[in-house]
Amino acid sequence: MDIIPITIPLELPAAIWFLKFALIAFFVVHILFINFMIGGTFWTVFFRMLGKEDPFYSRLAREMGNTVTVNKSLAVVIGVAPLLAISLVYTSFFYSANNITAPLWLSIIWLVALAFVALYIYKYSWDSPNYSRRFKYFWGVLAFAIFCFVPLIFLSNINLMLYPDQWKNVYNFWQALWVPNVIPRYLHFMNASFALTGFFAYGYFHFKGKNNKADAEYYNRAQRLGIKWALVATALQLVFGVINYGTLPVVADSLSVLTLIVIAVIFAGVAVFMLANNLFVKDTFRPEWVLVAILVVVSLMATLRHEIRENALREPKKILANKTELYRSRLATFLKTYSPTGEIQLTGEAIFQDVCTACHAIDRKIVGPSMEFAIKKYSDDRNGMIEFISNPRKIDPAFPVMPKPPISGKEVELVVDYLLSLEVGR
Repeated sequence: MDIIPITIPLELPAAIWFLKFALIAFFVVHILFINFMIGGTFWTVFFRMLGKEDPFYSRLAREMGNTVTVNKSLAVVIGVAPLLAISLVYTSFFYSANNITAPLWLSIIWLVALAFVALYIYKYSWDSPNYSRRFKYFWGVLAFAIFCFVPLIFLSNINLMLYPDQWKNVYNFWQALWVPNVIPRYLHFMNASFALTGFFAYGYFHFKGKNNKADAEYYNRAQRLGIKWALVATALQLVFGVINYGTLPVVADSLSVLTLIVIAVIFAGVAVFMLANNLFVKDTFRPEWVLVAILVVVSLMATLRHEIRENALREPKKILANKTELYRSRLATFLKTYSPTGEIQLTGEAIFQDVCTACHAIDRKIVGPSMEFAIKKYSDDRNGMIEFISNPRKIDPAFPVMPKPPISGKEVELVVDYLLSLEVGR
């Protein structure tokens, strides 16, 4: 795995165990609100369409829409913490994957902003007679579609970082979608959003209806609908879960992964049993018990996600450590020969090995094209090659933009002279 870069030789702001704990803990809270946001947006659009025939659905859609306004804000704010944690714990792998999917990864910013605007237009045009139903539905559907697409970007990027052996074959987001396990994980996640929205609706309307006896019929019906939604989606989750586990790469699997899955299924079964009993028999189990069981399931799944990540990156992290140690050794050698006056004593070959080999090889493609290709292209244009390395720009859509190398102009010239002296690519 020559493509794996070195780690950044900087001290972490906290102990590694604390950062991993924070990653799991904040992710649990973040993903709950993400699920409530996605499922809630679907409810507020779908049930509003049914509201033409039954006023119950119209009221239900309005109330769920009010929860989405809060849930989306909490989802984004709390999501900053796990994003920072994962970027600190898995820096080299995380940012390498980001570089490959950069255009779509960065588009998350404006996509989320557009979804929020669409959601507000949908909500605040609800009672306005100045807009048609199609106009209102358009904005609601647009917000839901974006909320469905953004997790796919996240999942493809996070999944790609786990398998460095795939980096040399993937050049953009659309290719990253076909890395093993992306689509099954996405389907598993989306179905979980609908399941958790059902659990949320059950708990939300139960607690809201406790002090509103006048509307007991409405709140009881809303709770029962939430239970049915949760039961059906949870049953489907078993199917998607099996597919997800079956497509998991061998390097990510382990006994601990299987153990966590079994425990999560048991707790999910307990939650389903309590819900089914409350729906078909009588309200024997308090909603708090159901919600606690679901919180345990989500926590176990977040821990499972982390365990899969650790398993998949076990060998790549060893390679990362070895390459970093080699880099530090070469850096020490460089500092012994470096002159503060600016005189350079390293050769072009040494600079190329230290700076360029993370992305380039002489005879094969890694992240960027092979040097044989570059030497052939610039064999009679030394200045052109110097200019491109000094100020990289995107030329071939098959490759990501080359970052500007952290070397001086004189060092660039040494690298170019070394490459053009090789008897390859001519």
